[in-house]
Amino acid sequence: DYIVEAYVSSNDQSGNIYKAIFVQDKPQNPTQGIEIDVDEGNQYANFPEGSKIRINLKGLVVQGVNNNIKIGPYDPNYPVGRINPRRIPNHIARSCGESGPVVAKMVPLEFNSISEAIKDGAHANQLVKINQVQFEDAELTKTFADPDRTSDRYITDKKSNRLDLRFSNYASFSTTPISPNYAKS
Repeated sequence: DYIVEAYVSSNDQSGNIYKAIFVQDKPQNPTQGIEIDVDEGNQYANFPEGSKIRINLKGLVVQGVNNNIKIGPYDPNYPVGRINPRRIPNHIARSCGESGPVVAKMVPLEFNSISEAIKDGAHANQLVKINQVQFEDAELTKTFADPDRTSDRYITDKKSNRLDLRFSNYASFSTTPISPNYAKS
């Protein structure tokens, strides 16, 4: 029976995220991120990036696995279910200030290596920026996603750490070629 305040750090506007809203505890220097599973797309229209929201946890399940905290209803088929669209207003509401809904400028946490960014999973579901990375050479001949499926593309840093980035074929940028200008970037 808790209500949690958070800021939307990522949403489904580009089509790369599906039926989920990612939030963090502060718009800058966050210490916690959470995934909220919802059973409806286009949530960016209701909860744009930076929106301060209140999450009513009563009747929902909160699950933490490997520093990934997810919120949703009980579902016997999954560890955490998706909130029914008709019930979203019962659980998620925008916070308002004197001049209307609160929308903060989101400032990503910055890291200079992949290992720093993913260390201990401490920054799961948070907005991050990793400097000094490049797409692997084999990725430079591809688009961000294959036309018929979600695709994995890999980036590396100068210490040869590797990170798998997942792109949906429904994303608005999925058919954009990964530029050869990124080689040795």
